[in-house]
Amino acid sequence: MAMKELLRSISYCSTAERRERICRILSDKGIAYDIERDDKAINLVVGDPAESLVTICGHYDIVPGSCGANDNGSSCTVMLDLIEKFYDEPGLCFVFLDREESGFYGSSLHFSRYNPALTVNLDVVGGGEHLVYQTMVRGYEDGSCPTDSHNVDPMERLASLLEGKSCGLAGFLDMFACQRFHALKVSSLPMCDTHNIARLGHEVVTFSAFPEKDAAIIRKTGNLSCTEVIKYMHNGCYDDIEYICTDTMQEVEDLLEFFIVSCRDDGMRCMVGRYLNRASR
Repeated sequence: MAMKELLRSISYCSTAERRERICRILSDKGIAYDIERDDKAINLVVGDPAESLVTICGHYDIVPGSCGANDNGSSCTVMLDLIEKFYDEPGLCFVFLDREESGFYGSSLHFSRYNPALTVNLDVVGGGEHLVYQTMVRGYEDGSCPTDSHNVDPMERLASLLEGKSCGLAGFLDMFACQRFHALKVSSLPMCDTHNIARLGHEVVTFSAFPEKDAAIIRKTGNLSCTEVIKYMHNGCYDDIEYICTDTMQEVEDLLEFFIVSCRDDGMRCMVGRYLNRASR
């Protein structure tokens, strides 16, 4: 199914209907999934989160009355495509998160239980021509708060592995995004699951998409205060399939596919394994 048609199939519906449609798509492809739930949220999980080195997530809930195409059907569509290619990849887990729009309950449910080496969060990845990303590093072992690493050099983040501060995967993904895919790094994004996941002590890289006008403002000012990105989410006038940029969605998918395949390298796995063994002691 073409990307836009897949997106259309999970849009113009309620949160519960989207959840049911995602389940049906996975079942029709013979892909096993688990339902993770408590009294506040219902997540869908593909893969084993207890063995996950990298978890790719995105929220599936919809603001009532919204088409929900960009926010966040775009990310769900990219995840469904990636799942079809990598659902049985060792060390990789996918999570469709519930209730990002009303309290971050889905991310709290999952990331209070599991501790992947790296979390990749996708949020509104179809709302413009420019791929943007933000990296937040988990709190250090002294208990300090997670730090926005906008000004941290990727190689410095890799070197922090030696100090037990980072698994290094965020540094590699940072370099892939910046150098190979020319993504625009931002110091902040609108409040989303990323901030909650980082608050819970995890290392997170978040991908989004901004229109040309907003990207130009960010390059000039370095902040989001004058942008119109809100029009591409919630009940915004551009949160509609007709305004979706599937080229950017495909760029996110290509970047993550390249990263997943690169993580098969034995040296990368040994490095992450050393980190996880040290962290568990």
